[in-house]
This record gives sequence, structure tokens and C-alpha cells, in this order.
Amino acid sequence: SMPCIVKPDDSSGSKGVTLVCDSGDFASAIAAALEHSRSGLALAQRYEAGFQGTVEGCLLDGEIVFSFVTERHLPTLPVVATAGHSVPS
Repeated sequence: SMPCIVKPDDSSGSKGVTLVCDSGDFASAIAAALEHSRSGLALAQRYEAGFQGTVEGCLLDGEIVFSFVTERHLPTLPVVATAGHSVPS
């Protein structure tokens, strides 16, 4: 169902991520995602408006020594790249 987010399964930094609001744009969103996918796979997820957070942390000798949640700030849609974070969220 629309809207949805189409993205590579293995990319970072919002490269190849598209917000699709019209089903006619789905094929081009898949193509954009595949351009940034090392594995050659893409996925689509239902878009849910609301709070977007990230979990950041630090590993020491393979153990998480601390972690925290940030609030993710986005520019005006349809851009989905991160514009910044707030801590605490």
C-alpha cells in the first residue's frame, strides 16, 4: 500500500532510499535502490509517519558499553535523508 519506502537492503546514509506515494513511481524507486545495493536486493516497507529514532552505541571488546536513542530529523518529504539528530530524544 502507498505510501511506502523503497530502499536497498544493504546501503547506508539513505543512499537509494525513495518515498513512493504513487504506484506509478514504484518501478523507478526499485531501480534507484538497486543502483545502491551491493547484494542486488531491494525492499519496500509501508511508510509510517511519526517519531523516527536511531540507536547509537559503542562496543568495547565485542560488548556494548553504552547506547542511546536519538530523534532523527528529516527535511521536508519526499526527501528521506537524515538532516540531523537530537540527544536526548
